[in-house]
Amino acid sequence: MTASYAVQIADQIAAQINAVTFGVPIVARRAYVVALNLRELKTIQVSIVPKSVETTRFSRGEKLATIEIDLAIQRTVQDTEEADALMILTDQVIDLFEFRDLDNDVATHIKTDRKFIYDSEGMETKKLFTSLTMLTYQLHP
Repeated sequence: MTASYAVQIADQIAAQINAVTFGVPIVARRAYVVALNLRELKTIQVSIVPKSVETTRFSRGEKLATIEIDLAIQRTVQDTEEADALMILTDQVIDLFEFRDLDNDVATHIKTDRKFIYDSEGMETKKLFTSLTMLTYQLHP
């Protein structure tokens, strides 16, 4: 049952991103993998991936679930200015969620981990900007 909450949270994150107007057009989608075909990455791709669920005992008969969601922003870039704009966009997207409850009041954001602000190997070999952030939520008991 708890894994389905991870999917619900990922769907809600995607919906909240899609409800905001940024300086550039973006569409967030829930996915099971971040990597996409390079042809698709000529436009900004935002992937929301349910990553993990950890359950611990909260009290007798109750459990506490922690859910990790990966948020990836990807696009091929031609120069530093395009990469800088994607760094700013990444900050704006993360600001929507950092230490805020989701709209459905099922979970509370407890941690943000910028796994990498950009993937230097992808930038070097494919001119592919990829920023990966892990958002951690705790289900309300």
